[in-house]
Amino acid sequence: MLATIVGQPGTAPYLGRIHVFNNGAVPSLGPVCNGVTGLKYGVPKIVAGIARSFFLEDADRHLDALINYDEAHFRAHDIPKELHHGSRAPL
Repeated sequence: MLATIVGQPGTAPYLGRIHVFNNGAVPSLGPVCNGVTGLKYGVPKIVAGIARSFFLEDADRHLDALINYDEAHFRAHDIPKELHHGSRAPL
């Protein structure tokens, strides 16, 4: 059944979320996934890759939110009166 699903593009997008971090991943990741000694270097690599893929899935939404962001952070009425007109706050 898996071969049938994989043979039809777009019918199993969840397969792209499967990540292998064992001996089977050596051709892609090298020896960092081949035992405990590789964890120091391999785990950050796979975490970065997964985080990147999550971000890229929502990249359009993130860009739209950034472009449409319209909130004032600093408004004149939020500044204490003693700081108006270049005066300095007491030390």
